[in-house]
Amino acid sequence: MFVYHRGGISFGAEGASLCAQAQQILAQRHPRYFPLVGDHCARDPARPARRRIDNARLARSSRFRLLFIMHRGGGGTEKHVRDLAALLESTCEVFILRGFDAATVVLEWARRNEEFSTWFPLPQAYPELLALLQNLLIERIHIHHVLDLPQLALRLPADLSLPYDFTLHDYYPICPQYNLTRLDGGYCGEPDTVGCTVCLAERPALWGLDIQSWRSGFRTLLAGAERVIAPSQDVLERLRRYVPEAHYVHLPHPEPMVTAPPLPCPAPSSELKIVVIGRLTPAKGLYLLEACAADARMRGLPLFFRLIGHADREEWSPNPDWPLSFSGSYADDQLRQLIVRERPDVIFFPARWPETYSYTLSVAMSTGLPLVAPRLGAFIERLAEYPRAQLLDWDTPAAGWNNRLMSLWRGQSRENVNDA
Repeated sequence: MFVYHRGGISFGAEGASLCAQAQQILAQRHPRYFPLVGDHCARDPARPARRRIDNARLARSSRFRLLFIMHRGGGGTEKHVRDLAALLESTCEVFILRGFDAATVVLEWARRNEEFSTWFPLPQAYPELLALLQNLLIERIHIHHVLDLPQLALRLPADLSLPYDFTLHDYYPICPQYNLTRLDGGYCGEPDTVGCTVCLAERPALWGLDIQSWRSGFRTLLAGAERVIAPSQDVLERLRRYVPEAHYVHLPHPEPMVTAPPLPCPAPSSELKIVVIGRLTPAKGLYLLEACAADARMRGLPLFFRLIGHADREEWSPNPDWPLSFSGSYADDQLRQLIVRERPDVIFFPARWPETYSYTLSVAMSTGLPLVAPRLGAFIERLAEYPRAQLLDWDTPAAGWNNRLMSLWRGQSRENVNDA
């Protein structure tokens, strides 16, 4: 039996400051204490014993064994992998192999509350990685992403002689710029080989490959998969143009049913509040959002933009004169409640790349609020039956997006006059 203490309530609100004071005194009186603790944690002498226990537990499990391969983590891919692992937990033992750094991978046991993890420097430890996966009796591989992984990891399905699936979370198999964007974050339009070569001269591909070698290697990988799973018809058709022989399956990401009712229509006001969701990169519309805020300021438009999330830029701070603010990072399960608290009039997706699915779009649709998004990628098909969606060409300038948003504000104003 193992007994442990989780959390702490001693000393109430003063607990944190008292603890800091006590640690300071401890460090003064026993200067070797904290280095000793740090060294113990780094060496982790009980780790081999824990691994032996894990191996014994796994040996008793009769569940199907799956290996997921993915990048270092984060974003929609991380969410999808964790969701799948949770869905399969009652019938499968799921392991995740992910990139740790340019030359190291880490293998994790994906069952909740497990801390099983083992690191392998490649290529030196590749035989040990193969041996462990064979000992774990892996029966099938599901490749989700190979960004951050050494190229050697692509050999795993063949070297283990296992069937595998490949889920398309973006366009990495056809382009090292996985969201098909230029340096400014805009959709590249998928140029010919010459255009792609020029792009790679500015932003070289992982593993030092040219575009033809890149696509040739991934074509072999996709063609060998039992299923290439596409969460939207758009990404399926785009990939089919490059790898027509692959066995594609259109399968949207599994998501829990939202039971909360749509949000009530906000009362008309003197200003239109526009919410943008997520971690904004140039491809996700960071520059466009800034341009919209600057244009609204310059023209004196009654528009206010609120980013629920943060920008993928160090120390990002919008111009204080712009009608734009941001909340910071959030947990996925908090997102809908954060939208409710903001009481927005409309949700805006300023993405400039062909999204393959978009989990934030699912949350936005559950609100029933008006949505404004680009006519590109998965937005087209996913919003086809959404009655309050308005789509514009993805390369519409900021003034054009603001004009469309202003039409929503004017519609609110007319409703207010009619109600009066």
